[in-house]
Amino acid sequence: MRAILIKCDTPSLSAAMSSCAVNRATAFCSRPSPFGQRGVALITALFIASLAVIAGIAMFSATNMALHRTSNLNDSEAEYWYADGVESWLVMMLEEDARSHDVDSLADPWARPVQFLPIERGSLNGKIEDLQGRFNLNNLGALNPQPYINQFERLVAGLQLSGQSSAVDIAYAVRDWIDSDSIPATQGGAEDDYYIGLTPAYRTAARLMVTPSELLSVKGVTPALYSAIEPYIAALPTTSSKINLNTAPLLVLESLFDSGTKMDAAFIETRLQSPVRSVQEAVNAGIFPKDTDLSQLADVSSQYFLLRTTVSIGKGQTEMFSVIYRPRGAAARVILRTFGAQ
Repeated sequence: MRAILIKCDTPSLSAAMSSCAVNRATAFCSRPSPFGQRGVALITALFIASLAVIAGIAMFSATNMALHRTSNLNDSEAEYWYADGVESWLVMMLEEDARSHDVDSLADPWARPVQFLPIERGSLNGKIEDLQGRFNLNNLGALNPQPYINQFERLVAGLQLSGQSSAVDIAYAVRDWIDSDSIPATQGGAEDDYYIGLTPAYRTAARLMVTPSELLSVKGVTPALYSAIEPYIAALPTTSSKINLNTAPLLVLESLFDSGTKMDAAFIETRLQSPVRSVQEAVNAGIFPKDTDLSQLADVSSQYFLLRTTVSIGKGQTEMFSVIYRPRGAAARVILRTFGAQ
C-alpha cells in the first residue's frame, strides 16, 4: 500500500485554526444571558408602572381641582344672583316707602335689617343705611363751601384724635381734589404739583369723589383719621346733600351747629318712635339750639341709600355694596355697585 503524503502550509493552517477559535469565543461571549434579559425587562416594567401611577395621580388631582373650581364658580354665580335678587327687592321696598311716607326715619320698614335668611346650602344678610345720615365729602366742592367746611371741622373735632392735620386744611385739600383747576384753594390745600412729588406720584381726581376711600389719597389724611371718620362720611354725586335728622348718628348731628352747644341726646331714642316731620319742628321742640340755621344743612327725608348684602353658600361668601338713588317722584335705581369693599 502506497502512502500518500499531503504537504500542508503549516503557518496558514495554524492561522485558520486560531481564527476559528477566536470566532467561536466571540460568538460565545456575545450570546445574551437569560438572567440579564430578565433584569432589564423588570426595570422597564417598573419604570412604565411608575409613569402610569404618576400620570394617574396627576389626572386625579387635575380632575379633583377642576371639580372644586367648577363648584366654586357655581357657588359664586349663585351668590351673585341671590345678592342681585335682594337688591331688586329692597329697591322696590324703597319705592313703596316713598309712595306712603314723606319722612324717612329708622322706624321705616327699609331700616329693619335682614339678619339671617336661610337659603339652600347657606344664608344671606341684608341691611340698608341712609347715606344722608352721613357727611357728604363732595359738599366741600360746593360754590359756597363755608357751611360744609365748618361742619367737617366740627365732625373731625368730635372724633377727638390727636396728632392729625388741621381739619380745615384737609377740607380745602378735598375741595382741591374735586375742582378742575390747578390753583390751591388755600395754603393748606393741594393740587397736582403736591401729589406729583410723592412716591408713588399721582394727580388729583378733578371730579366728585366716587367712594369715601378716595379720602385716603388726599393731603393730610392718615389711616388713623380715615378709620375713625369712615362710618360718618359718604361720597354722594351732589354738592348739596342734607343731613337727615331722623337717621344721622349723634356725632353727625352735633356737627350741624357750633362747638360747645349740645343738642338733646334723648332725641336719638325718641326719634325711633316719633320721628320729626320737619327741621323746624326739631328746633321748636328744643332738640337743637333755637338760633341754629339748618336750612342748608338738614332735612327729614333722604334720596341716597347704601345696601350691604352678604351671601354665603358652602365655603364661599360674596359681599355686595349698592348705592341706591331714589329721586322724588321717580323710580329708584342703583348708581354704584361694588364687591368686597364699599
